[in-house]
Amino acid sequence: MWHSPGMTVFYDLEAEQVRLERLLADLDWGQWTSASGAQGWTIADVVLHLAQSEEAVTACIEHPDLRAAAGGRPASTVEEHAAEMVRAERPEVFSPSPVFGRWMRARRRALDALRGADPQLSIEWVAGPVKPATLATTRLTEHWAHGLDITGPLGLNFPDTERLRHVAWLAHRTLPYALALSGEQQVAVRCELTAPDGSQVWRYGPADAGSSITGPAGEFCRVAVHRLDPAGLARWIQRIRARGVTLPLYVGLAGPAERTRLLRMAAVAGASESARFITRHPGWILRFLVPGGYSPDRLLERAAAVLAAPVSGVAGLHLFTFNQLQEAEQWRRAALERTGIDKPLLAG
Repeated sequence: MWHSPGMTVFYDLEAEQVRLERLLADLDWGQWTSASGAQGWTIADVVLHLAQSEEAVTACIEHPDLRAAAGGRPASTVEEHAAEMVRAERPEVFSPSPVFGRWMRARRRALDALRGADPQLSIEWVAGPVKPATLATTRLTEHWAHGLDITGPLGLNFPDTERLRHVAWLAHRTLPYALALSGEQQVAVRCELTAPDGSQVWRYGPADAGSSITGPAGEFCRVAVHRLDPAGLARWIQRIRARGVTLPLYVGLAGPAERTRLLRMAAVAGASESARFITRHPGWILRFLVPGGYSPDRLLERAAAVLAAPVSGVAGLHLFTFNQLQEAEQWRRAALERTGIDKPLLAG
């Protein structure tokens, strides 16, 4: 079965936003001001960022001659510019109502603008022109990803839904662009992803593609938006142990590296399923497409409890340097000092 955004994405975007709205409506002041899963941001900061982004959507549609401040300026990355915008409008004395109300108004106005736009309208967005349905898909994806940032630290239920088919479609759709950016030959990739309810398999790409990815759609989508779930690592370790494997495990993670280098190495090492996953990172969110580097800090911090659990039997970590030895060694020493990890952290 092939999936594409189509017109249903507008309804699914609204449903994803309504789900988040209901969760936010029940938060108290302490929860709003607590740390989110987005590094350096509170939950209020995340919602402010979403409001600013939705306002940019409306501006891009209503003023096609102007490029809204949705992307990075020449001297900054997308992430840096987003952080600057949040800092500039973060209130000195916080109250949930203004930020929550601003986001609700912004997201409704943006949704109306997307629905009312000519389906063939070329809308200038972060890295180039997109159609309304595709832009709606990116907005659904970002709301879902930030929903994970909000609900994860608070321990709130945020189950995967059938709406993830849009996220998976977009991640697969942008793979050729990611490969082209890295200077690699574009290759066909087949994805066969199990839907959250287990009743369907979502298929993307030609059946005779030389490379393939299979597995749960939720885990694939989390990789695509760089929200790796430590529970997924725990489940993998459990499966390994259940098969009777008692050898000590060394968990590999990508060291700090330029994003284009990561893409290039992933393409060269195409036999690795995890390497092929990495090529999805540059897609919709563009955090992987703009200048700058990747850092494994967030993954290490989120997975620390799983890695330290005696039952996991993790003997150490292996840091892949991608031939950036100096950067990897500097990060390795800082990580050991910062986290207090009592396991070997090898680089190579």
